[in-house]
Amino acid sequence: MKKLIRKTLLGFLFLMFALFWGFFFGVVGGEFLLSFSDEMVSPVEMITPLSMFFMMIVVSFIMQIIIHETGHLIFGLLTKYRFSSFRVFNLFLVNEEGHIKIKYLKIAGTAGQCIMLPPELNEKRIPYIWYNLGGCLLNIITASLFVLISFFIDHLYVYTFLILLSAFGFMFALLNGFPLRMPLVNNDGQNILSLMRNPKAPRIFWNMLKANEYVLNGFRIKDFPEYFFVEPDINDFDNSIMASTTLLISGRLIDLHEFEKAKKYISDVLSIDSALIGLHRRLMICDFILCELLIKNDIETINQLLDKEQRAFMKEMKKYPSVIRTQYAYALLGLNDVEKANKYASQFEQCSKIYPYPIEIESERELLGIINARFETQGSH
Repeated sequence: MKKLIRKTLLGFLFLMFALFWGFFFGVVGGEFLLSFSDEMVSPVEMITPLSMFFMMIVVSFIMQIIIHETGHLIFGLLTKYRFSSFRVFNLFLVNEEGHIKIKYLKIAGTAGQCIMLPPELNEKRIPYIWYNLGGCLLNIITASLFVLISFFIDHLYVYTFLILLSAFGFMFALLNGFPLRMPLVNNDGQNILSLMRNPKAPRIFWNMLKANEYVLNGFRIKDFPEYFFVEPDINDFDNSIMASTTLLISGRLIDLHEFEKAKKYISDVLSIDSALIGLHRRLMICDFILCELLIKNDIETINQLLDKEQRAFMKEMKKYPSVIRTQYAYALLGLNDVEKANKYASQFEQCSKIYPYPIEIESERELLGIINARFETQGSH
């Protein structure tokens, strides 16, 4: 019931938000095009200014995404975090031993992401507010600056561009600052709220960022220190930060090839009414499907898991290694379709060349080998 109410409220808020900003951009666009009305003799001549307006919308939108992620970077650095990666859409800049490498990665539910490596651990004080709030703050600062500059600009194109930049800046600050649980991820405001509500959450937040550092340094999840895998108390599952530990625990079981344990653990976690974010939930379902294929290969159970939402997620994350691996396993073990499996194998090879974390590719390759061995055994019976 709570989920239904939250979903309905979220839908209503987004509808109101879309109507307001649709009206705003309609007014700005209308004013922009009306300024050309005296000069135009035919609708064809409106194509150029109309194209320019839409181009300004796209550019200003992208610029404010970059500004937002830069805010996380700046305020993270100011609170002793270290740069790890910076992503806008699927363009991914990653810091590999002091060198910036260009990779490609798309994460469903996000337009960008700036991941920082945490400062030295201080149990009494783990900074998190400025890093998480930095994106919204820089959106507001730059948006205000663009509005101020626009008062001194007479050029129509420049003025309109500045107004669009400021509008997107304020919009991003509101969308990310006001606490919201989105279908796949929580926004910055909700993350801050979760960190403030549970005194144990800042340490888990630190753990998750530290895990990224271990992966960058070539550690597989099965080789992480034990402190990463402390099971949350049942009362902590209503906090999304606390619940995120379950992804590490299930991931280690998969990396250790303990598929029976992983299947049971994931089943237990998914059965709990928790605040686990949609992205983690969907990735865990992918891992559960792999386990099911390798253990019982119950196609009916697997097809129930592959509902409309899960298939849509896997389609959006089709270039993510664990999703490709799951698709490969399903094609080979579930459908016995070698041709389809080979297509996913080819996709995996392409992904391995651009994916930013080579050590995860190594883990997934081992799983592909296990899937192949299971298929050969399956075929011999």
